[in-house]
Amino acid sequence: MDNNYKWDIFLSHASEDKEAFVTPLYLKLIDHNIKAWYDDFEIKLGDSIRESIDEGLKNSKFAIVVLSKNYFTKSWTSNELNAYFALDSKDAKRILPIWYDVTREEVTKYSPILADRLGTDPKDGMDGIIQKVKKRLNMDFTPTPIPSPHSILKEEINWTNLSVFTRYRFKFLDIDEFWQASLLEDIYGNGNYKTIEDIDNIVRKAMIAVAAYAREYPEGFESGTDFITKSLGFVDKDFRRLHRFSGRTLAAFQKYQSLVTMDY
Repeated sequence: MDNNYKWDIFLSHASEDKEAFVTPLYLKLIDHNIKAWYDDFEIKLGDSIRESIDEGLKNSKFAIVVLSKNYFTKSWTSNELNAYFALDSKDAKRILPIWYDVTREEVTKYSPILADRLGTDPKDGMDGIIQKVKKRLNMDFTPTPIPSPHSILKEEINWTNLSVFTRYRFKFLDIDEFWQASLLEDIYGNGNYKTIEDIDNIVRKAMIAVAAYAREYPEGFESGTDFITKSLGFVDKDFRRLHRFSGRTLAAFQKYQSLVTMDY
C-alpha cells in the first residue's frame, strides 16, 4: 500500500447490496490483507456521515464501485462517484468498477465514462475479483520461484521460452505481446543475454526496486512483460538505451537505483 493512503480500497455501494455481495467482498478483501474503507465498520455512532465518507475517499488509494440497479437509483452513491472522479486523473485511474447484475447498456446509460473502464464481474467469483484487485494494487510482486535446476532456465531466449518463463514467474499476470516483441528485439540488440536464466537473474536482482516503482505507479505494471522489461531497465544501462522507456520510468530508475541488489 502507498504510504500516502490509509486504506487500499474505498467501497462505494448501495446499502441494498450489502448482505448479498458487498459484506462478503469486504471480508474477502480483509482476508487478503487489503485495507478497505467500509461504512459499516468505519462510521461510528455520533460521527458525521458526510465527513467520514470524505475522509475515506481522500485517504483510499482506489475505489471499488459496485455498480448495480440499486446503485443507479441513489443520489448518495452518485455524489461519492463524482467526488472520486474529481480525484481521478490520467496517471492514476483510481476507480475499479464491479458490474453487479447489470448490462453494458445500463452502465453506459448511467455513466459512459464508467462503461469504458475495465471492470470485473461477480461471475468471476470472489477469488477472481480479489486477484484482479491485487493485480491492480500490485500487491503480488513476489515472482513465483522457479525450482533450480529447472529446464526452462537453460533454454535460449526466444518468444516461446520467454512466454513460458513469464507465465511461470508472474502467474497472475498476462503477457503483453506487443511489448514482448519490443522486449525481445532489444534483448537481441543488446547481446548480453543468451539464456532464460540470464533474464531470471536480472528479475531477482531488480525485485525490490521494481516493487517500489510498482507501488508508486501501478498502472505501469499491467503484465508480467512490464515487470521483466523494467527489471532489465533498472539493471542494464545498455538495455535502457535501446528500449522506449517513458520519462517517468527513466526517472524511477534513478530514484530507486539504490534498491537494486548486488547479492540475491
